[in-house]
Amino acid sequence: MTYRFSCTLCGDCCWGDQVVRLNKEDLILMAQFKGFDRTSELFTQGLVEAIREESGWRPRIRFRTKPARFCPFLQNNITEEGTLQGLCSLHPLFKPLVCHLSPLGRSLDLQENTQEWKVIAPVEGCPGMGKGAARKVNQDLEKFQTRLANEKEFFQFLQNNSPQYTLISEAILGLFDYATERKS
Repeated sequence: MTYRFSCTLCGDCCWGDQVVRLNKEDLILMAQFKGFDRTSELFTQGLVEAIREESGWRPRIRFRTKPARFCPFLQNNITEEGTLQGLCSLHPLFKPLVCHLSPLGRSLDLQENTQEWKVIAPVEGCPGMGKGAARKVNQDLEKFQTRLANEKEFFQFLQNNSPQYTLISEAILGLFDYATERKS
């Protein structure tokens, strides 16, 4: 499958009702970026939240709500031309996998051990959709194969272990608390 996408740095995918689900590696990378010793500090500092979904507890970025709902890692700049530019402070080394993959979206069925990839605009009216050179989904996924396999393993872990946690504080410590080596 081929598609065209070229990010315009508009930042629209970092605002509004977006949900940025995270995996174990994302948590570790974000904690390293912030200089935290443990990933649980992301939760105590209000950067990440644990949400109970049908498949179990899942970590996700906790968007700020004032003056509007937006990712806490979004940095807005004004270009010399006077246009607003949305930049991710985590890019590229600490950026969550789901953000790296956008506009590719994965439907993962852990029971059937299947996955399906789709090209999905990050937001309605995304100015980067249909722009740039043709890209092949398989080629874009190649560099993320290890992270994708680790993510699948983590989601299986969450599905198997989430039922034993009813309190959010227990879920954070039991499912999302990992030591991290700080990176500078």
